Amino acid sequence: MRRKLLFSVVMLLVLLALFEVGLRLDGMRYGRPFWDDHLATPNRLIYIRHPFLSTTLRPAQTMHADVGTVTVNENGLRGAPLPIEAPSGERRVAVFGGSVVFGTGAKDADTFPVRMERVLNETGEDPWHVINGGVPGFTSAESLIHLMLKVSDYRPDYVILYQAYNDLKMISDEFQSDYSHMKGVPEERGLVYKLFRKFRTYRWLRKKLMVHTRIQTVLQQTGGLKGASADSRQTFRRNVTHFVALAGGLEARPVLSTFAMPLSEEVLTARTDIRNSVAAFIPSLTLDGLRTALDEYNGIIREVAAEHGVPLLDGAALLASDGDNFIDHCHLSPQGAERLGRAFGELVLRNAGVSPDEPQLEPLSER
Repeated sequence: MRRKLLFSVVMLLVLLALFEVGLRLDGMRYGRPFWDDHLATPNRLIYIRHPFLSTTLRPAQTMHADVGTVTVNENGLRGAPLPIEAPSGERRVAVFGGSVVFGTGAKDADTFPVRMERVLNETGEDPWHVINGGVPGFTSAESLIHLMLKVSDYRPDYVILYQAYNDLKMISDEFQSDYSHMKGVPEERGLVYKLFRKFRTYRWLRKKLMVHTRIQTVLQQTGGLKGASADSRQTFRRNVTHFVALAGGLEARPVLSTFAMPLSEEVLTARTDIRNSVAAFIPSLTLDGLRTALDEYNGIIREVAAEHGVPLLDGAALLASDGDNFIDHCHLSPQGAERLGRAFGELVLRNAGVSPDEPQLEPLSER
């Protein structure tokens, strides 16, 4: 009996050791050293610390992910190298947001900012360049700082904000208007974590268990918040309003959009992968609470656009009802990226007076 027990324990340890080796070998294809204990994902490897943004993109990186090539140029922006000064005649559009703008799940050529650039250049007139200012995890607060400290140097003619999801993740009982309750110094870990954190197997099992718990909590509508607090709504309004004001101060034309998530019961019933993804990544809200909060945040975007005379794209109406536009809870499929990129491109062209059949929006300075 004791021999069988000992044999079982030894076999379990051998299997765990093989699994650990497998995780580390798999990480090497993303450039993670074999001896590094962190789980390897393509996005994680392109982050560096930043004094004002917590993290940002590591400059001059090329990742070969499952979806294809993911490039970050020498200035820390996704895409090909870009000179600070625009060539003569070139007009520039900068798009800000989180991982949806960055293009998580898409190779370089398939992000919606790249597709938007192709639409802009279909006219055959002066060239356009679209700057991808998206960084996975960025909220509206970080996008505001990102525009001010980095992307403003490129003097874009238009700046677009496609943002809401990461701000929804900030909703909490402990909400702080500077997002320090979520973006601050990590809390002290427990003894078990300290003992086993060097093992990727432990990190993998811990992550899977946490995701499973989140999914059950959200889908069962238990233990979560029913919507956004007045403080969180006011904070989001403040950030979007300041983004518009900063763009105007930089002599750039701001453009806003509502944010699309596939939250209808019809989509979630047909696509269980999306349903589980929604639940796993919004742990503080129930499913109905998420729907309510997203409607509230999109309402704020519409109100700010109307108050300041800013062009508005209804991205939610364009995408949210069709699950085929998404690969998960918010990231876009090639179909979704094409639709959003084309809609933004056509809106900018109408505002620039390139499409004569459509009404031209008044410049901000003339309002």
